[in-house]
Amino acid sequence: MIRRRHFLKAAGALPLVGLPALASATPTDFMILAGGPPEGRIDRWSRAAAQALTPALAAHATMRTETVGGVDGVTAANRAQNLVVPNGRTATMLPGTTAIAFLTNDPRVQFQPDNFVPVLGGLNPLVFVVRGGLKRLNAPTPLRVAAASPESGDLAGLLGMARLGVPVAPVFGLNGTRAKSRAFANGQADAVLLFGEGVIEDVAPLTAEGGIVVCTFALPSPDPSATTAFGQVPTLEALISARGGSAVSKPLDQAYRAVVSVCAVDFMLLLPHLTAPTDIALWRYASARAIHDPAMQDAASASDLTLVSGIEAAASVAPLATGPDALLALNRFLASQYGWHR
Repeated sequence: MIRRRHFLKAAGALPLVGLPALASATPTDFMILAGGPPEGRIDRWSRAAAQALTPALAAHATMRTETVGGVDGVTAANRAQNLVVPNGRTATMLPGTTAIAFLTNDPRVQFQPDNFVPVLGGLNPLVFVVRGGLKRLNAPTPLRVAAASPESGDLAGLLGMARLGVPVAPVFGLNGTRAKSRAFANGQADAVLLFGEGVIEDVAPLTAEGGIVVCTFALPSPDPSATTAFGQVPTLEALISARGGSAVSKPLDQAYRAVVSVCAVDFMLLLPHLTAPTDIALWRYASARAIHDPAMQDAASASDLTLVSGIEAAASVAPLATGPDALLALNRFLASQYGWHR
């Protein structure tokens, strides 16, 4: 199997036929505004999607891409919300975790995630790896969970353990899977939540150090027939049910579902609020064709992702449309558990 690192190198070398320089663009061009940085993961996926989408969007159409801001996608999301005219020709590609900035009340945020219209996405599994397996979750000592920060995708792991009633001592400051894996191997952390591209590949070094995949953080799949490499692993919901129910309030449960839904999104192509229904239908038609494009399929396979379009893409992030009580519960949780505040 071609691994994701090889795909990323190859994707950067693909010629973008029909993607002219920005200065030569005409008003009839289609455009994908992508979260940065240039040559980063989202930029590369935007270029791959551009190639696959263009044939179905319009005869003789051109497609250009532009990167904005940094890896968290907040700058690109702000621009998409406030500066992009819903003319039916401009879409935005963001990592799912961009929405965590909204959920945690980041002051930079000037966008409302549920205003966007999802048309195409790549979904990844979330698996929780623990040294010692399920027995470790029953130990009285806090579970040391490797994490970047309370405002990262690792928040899903912290909330998941809270729902399970497992005391946690996060080890913050570990940015990226490599740093978390090193901390696990060095005995500095007991558990790691894996998500994003290449989860299957990333499980192996943790397993070599005594890690066991104890559960997946799976929400109901948009495709009931979908199966993954972790189909035999219990879900967190199954573990919670075995323990007699969630150990947190209903609003915090809802916040967990919102966080998990966006962490399960490696990338998502979105249309602006108030895009005309006929334009949405066109992009969804093009996306339904694009997910079967051989190059997109190969890229997704190399990255352990599942491609979705249209209604399935929208369903994957539906839990994000949560109420203010869930957002308040989440921020109170972060403040009480980790001394976090804005």
